[in-house]
Amino acid sequence: MLAGSGALFQESLGLSRILGIVLMALLTLVIILQDLTGILRINSIIVPMLFSVIVTVLAATITSGDIGSIDTKLLENYRGSIMKPVLFFIFYCCYNSFLSLGVLAAIPEKIKSKATLKTGVLFGAMGLMLLSLMLNISLTLNSPEVFGYSIPMNCITSGFGKVIKNIVASCIWCEIFSTAVSNAFSVAKRLSSSRIMPYWQTCFITVFCCLPLAFLEFRGLISFFYPLFGALSMFIIFKLLYTSNKPGKKIKKANFIALTFCLIIISAYLIGSPRQSFAYIKPTAPSYEITMKQDILCLMMAYPGYISNVEQSDGRVYLVMKSGKKILYDDKKSKSIETKIAYPDLQDMTEQAYPIAPVEKLMDINCDPGRARVYSLLNEVYGGSRQQIEDNLTNVNVGYGAFQFNKNNQAAEALKNVMTELSKLTEKRKDVRAYVYPCSGTFNYRVIAGTNRLSPHSYGIAIDLARDKRDYWKWASREEGQRRLASYPYELVEIFERNNFIWGGKWGHFDILHFEYRPEIIMKARYFGDISSFRKVWYEGVPAEDTYVKNCIKNIDEAIR
Repeated sequence: MLAGSGALFQESLGLSRILGIVLMALLTLVIILQDLTGILRINSIIVPMLFSVIVTVLAATITSGDIGSIDTKLLENYRGSIMKPVLFFIFYCCYNSFLSLGVLAAIPEKIKSKATLKTGVLFGAMGLMLLSLMLNISLTLNSPEVFGYSIPMNCITSGFGKVIKNIVASCIWCEIFSTAVSNAFSVAKRLSSSRIMPYWQTCFITVFCCLPLAFLEFRGLISFFYPLFGALSMFIIFKLLYTSNKPGKKIKKANFIALTFCLIIISAYLIGSPRQSFAYIKPTAPSYEITMKQDILCLMMAYPGYISNVEQSDGRVYLVMKSGKKILYDDKKSKSIETKIAYPDLQDMTEQAYPIAPVEKLMDINCDPGRARVYSLLNEVYGGSRQQIEDNLTNVNVGYGAFQFNKNNQAAEALKNVMTELSKLTEKRKDVRAYVYPCSGTFNYRVIAGTNRLSPHSYGIAIDLARDKRDYWKWASREEGQRRLASYPYELVEIFERNNFIWGGKWGHFDILHFEYRPEIIMKARYFGDISSFRKVWYEGVPAEDTYVKNCIKNIDEAIR
């Protein structure tokens, strides 16, 4: 629990993880030194607040999500196994129930009525189960990347705005604090009952011994310690229940039955091979807010001379260009695949992941990473009219002649680097030369056939290499395109991608001879392409030591909270 507090400080407030852990430890110590009085005081405030906020979050999640798909998402998140969440739930309940025994044992000192105690325990247990159920529904509907956070519950509200997010973050901290205090009190009370040392000393020892565990990551606690402590707690609880009915009798038999029962549960847990999480949510994608920050950072790194800042207004996020023009990140409209290509916003443009690795077969027909283009951005960078674009063109030598390419944003320089590398490669590899020469062209001010949208060739940021009738989805069948793709030398593609060009061979609507200068697409693939990797911070992987990148990260974090 101390670890959770440190992580929440780091993720929500941007403060040091160590500071959060130390502060949590000191506050926990202050409360438990007050004995049971301190426990009852903080819970009388925190529990009603927690219940109110969780109900509100669930209502907002259901309103904005698809409640009818919860069964499908549940099976997907637990990889088709209902046994896993059941086992995890048992472990979690047993662990927390065992730790709460110390608190329950101390309550009769303050409350003498057994009827009141029983009623309190019953309603308390039902309330905790209801809270757990509501949180799991919210997590399941949102399906966040749990291991991108140390506090996965905190990403439930990523799309609900700054105010709600901060309220929930505070509420989660209070819940963590309440649990930490109760657990520490329970352990300290049990230690002091042995009469070896006074209660105040056991309080210090308990908090101090918890500090090493506090520095473990969330996934370490969930994947190892919770199941372990849960199994041990299950054994002790089973033994207490059995022997309480037959005090002083058949202790060995009780131990044997309890141990056997626990071994069966643990075996089922291991056979089921649950992944790293007590509530495993498939890490298919980061949360909306993290993805938005990563997209915007890639855009700012890709167009450093043209994007000046990022700002949030009325719940919408904009890129601020050097000219003062603002470009909306996400219009929040529901769109078909075709509409996203025809009328994309920045989110649509960067949504599909470009595969930086070699591909062996054609992409799915609706997978066209980079084929959507935000023309307001291209106009700002490369020119807003034919005359402006032509003024920005320069000649690039392609080996046997010169082709025009846009000099803005280092596009022409990138093509020059590509052609220099290709020249060396084709000297050694005559087979590769046939795929490069003769080049089919670069700048050509025209619209894409069958549309009213300008081709990237109109901006002077695309090049078509040697033409083959199997290169284009309108010229050839998918079978013919597949054969052409299989024969294409990937060394050639790697040279272009290394210099921030995307390849039309990685589109479902394949365009195999086509290479397009799109640094934002390549940067996202390079730095954030592995969605399954665990990131301590959302920008992990980028060259954050660079002054410009560091300032971009700071501006993004200040604008998007």
